[in-house]
Amino acid sequence: MKKYLIEGILFLTYVLFAFAWAGSSMMSPEIMKTFDTGGLTMIAMATNMIAIAKIVGNIFAAWFLVKLGPKNVFTMASILVILGGMGAFASSYNLYLLSRLILGFGGALVLVVTAPIVMNTFKEPKSRMVANALNADAFNTGNLIAVLGVGALMTLAGSWQTTMLTMAGLSAIAMLVWLFVGTNFDITKKDDGTSARGYTMKEGLKEKFNWTIAIGYSGLLFCYISVFTLFPNIPGFAIESKYLSSIMIAGGMIGTTVGVFVVPKFIPQRVKALRWFGLGITVFAAIAVTTSIPSLAMAAGLMCGVCMFSPMSSLLTMMQEQSDTFPARVAIAAGIFWSAAYVLEMIYMTIATSIADSMNNSLVAAFIAVGMSSTIFLSSFFLKETNNKQTN
Repeated sequence: MKKYLIEGILFLTYVLFAFAWAGSSMMSPEIMKTFDTGGLTMIAMATNMIAIAKIVGNIFAAWFLVKLGPKNVFTMASILVILGGMGAFASSYNLYLLSRLILGFGGALVLVVTAPIVMNTFKEPKSRMVANALNADAFNTGNLIAVLGVGALMTLAGSWQTTMLTMAGLSAIAMLVWLFVGTNFDITKKDDGTSARGYTMKEGLKEKFNWTIAIGYSGLLFCYISVFTLFPNIPGFAIESKYLSSIMIAGGMIGTTVGVFVVPKFIPQRVKALRWFGLGITVFAAIAVTTSIPSLAMAAGLMCGVCMFSPMSSLLTMMQEQSDTFPARVAIAAGIFWSAAYVLEMIYMTIATSIADSMNNSLVAAFIAVGMSSTIFLSSFFLKETNNKQTN
């Protein structure tokens, strides 16, 4: 029972982080008015602050794990997510950006520490696949809550500041529960109980696999984040961007279910799942933003969401299926994966918004986001299958 409570808090904590992130992005028009600033580039700065924090946090997460232990690191990460709510008290846009930095650092630690906790808590491959799929969908779930609830919450709270503090309060409740259910463990132990040799960040940086999956995921990440940060400020789609966001989230929910119950049965090969779903992401995203037919845009948006999340459990499980692996090695791999992915996402975001602003055509940013989503499809040709026992 305890392992399910642990997974529940892992999932909920990242859901609330995503809710705070996506929610602040959706409140950006009001936030921009408060600080008398605007433009896609300025909006992207808040997103990039979180990305920068995630990059730094992911790099140092493995070090924190060794020094403090998984329970303490997760607690520290939760506190940082809560402190991200300080943006409500910001007197300038720069101070608001600082609060996004703190929020992002907390989210980064949550993301990396989750991987070794799942590996230690769930010993069966099927259970790990399910846990990985749920955790991969946590960001999507938080976004869905933000899309459906931020408007109502702002109306109830009366301002974006009070709304932001409410988000922080919910994260505080989740952290209190974690203090009772979380446990520490030795991240250098293998599944058989033996101690593993030391595995350093330097070794992790030399692993081709870590870079390949990071580059592959970066384009998907950029496209997904763009739906919630750039698209609401881009006119010209067949349907309103807020509906496109909701439809893609719904597709993501379906995709998570597909990833847990359908993909392992019909596409057990991890690489094949990444390849075909990766191709689907780009095809359906392109249709969604270019068609003038609302019904087609809705269907394409739904399928794009399905394709984005169906292979995520396969992608994350590949880290745990590398030869001679153990929690500390998985933590380093996860740190490199998320750091590199967010570095690239931030570069893509900066380039896309700069080009769009210089051309005075925000739709260009959407086209760039769609094009970059192809990286997960392309990266699959450079990955080796890890689930060889089930490969036909």
